[in-house]
Order: sequence, then structure tokens, then C-alpha cells
Amino acid sequence: MWNKIKEFFQEIRLEFKKVTWPGKAETFDSTKLVIIIVVVIALYLGLVDLVLSSGVKMLMNEPPVAVFAVDPTSGDASTTFSLDASGSYDSEESSATLEVRWDFDGDGKWDEPASGYTKNKVVLHKFDRPAIYSVRMEVKDSQGAAAIAKLRLEVKEAQAAGKENLITGSGPAGAAENTGQAVQTGQPDQSGKSGN
Repeated sequence: MWNKIKEFFQEIRLEFKKVTWPGKAETFDSTKLVIIIVVVIALYLGLVDLVLSSGVKMLMNEPPVAVFAVDPTSGDASTTFSLDASGSYDSEESSATLEVRWDFDGDGKWDEPASGYTKNKVVLHKFDRPAIYSVRMEVKDSQGAAAIAKLRLEVKEAQAAGKENLITGSGPAGAAENTGQAVQTGQPDQSGKSGN
């Protein structure tokens, strides 16, 4: 048995003599190549991770909840109404990042701001004539998901102001209906559309 063990180690020694070991320059070049390949693969995997995680976020993103209130809750054509959407929120990001836009007369064209969205959630508006207005507010999160809240606002003639509550709708006075996925007040808009 001892002879077999001795023979085994002698064969190992002979095999080691047959190995051609790399020189210093060859070892240095091989190491550089390994480092470059590791960096390239790391960058590639980081990019793939970034793209996939962004895609998953967009697919799984819930729309914000659109809520706004009107103050005062009654008025006439001379009244300046304050429309406040600061009650809108998103379960996945800060309310400060949400952007809004307003359609004061329900004609499907966004009136405030003139184009795009704004982070300013309070706007003052004076209606130029007595009428029943369908006021809409759209809120959008940073991923582009949006929801709309709307309410009907009846603006009376000057002599009729103050005799009755001029806000009409299914929610409490001054509260808007929510058309997002979740309902804060009132009933959701059955169309499910976010507008233009």
C-alpha cells in the first residue's frame, strides 16, 4: 500500500513538471481581461435590472385618488371660487409630486394651466355667467397614471345668491366625485376615462 501511495505522488510530481506556468506578463494580461469582462457583465445586468424594474413599476402602478373641494360652496357670477385639489393622494408616492389640471366648464378642454399640468393644487376661478358647470380636475402621478374628480356647480344670478346651497351632486356639499380606482367621496365616474 505504501508503494502505491509513493507511486501516486511521483506521478503527480511528473505531471507538475509537464505544466507550462504563465509568466508575469501573461498573468497580468489575463487578470485585466477578467476584470474587463466582469465590469461589462455588471453594467449589462445593471441596465437589464433598471429596465425591468421600471417596466414592473409602470405595470403595477396604481392611479392616484382625485379629490377636490370648492370654497365657498355657493355663489354667483361675481364670486371668486377657490378650487383645492390638495386632498388628492397616491399610495405609492408623495402628494407633492402629483400634478393637476382643471376643466372649469366641462367642455373637455383643460383650462388651467393653459397646457400640461401644474403642481399647484389650489386655483382661483370666477365664472363669467350664471349656469350649471361640470367642473373637472385630473390628477396625474409621476408614472403617468391619472384619475379625474368632478362635480356640478350651479352658479346663480346675483340676486339669488345666498338663498340655497349652490353645489349639487351626490357627495357632501363642496366635495367632488372621484373617478379614480378608489373613492374618497361621492361615486366614481363610470366612464373610467381620464380626459384629454
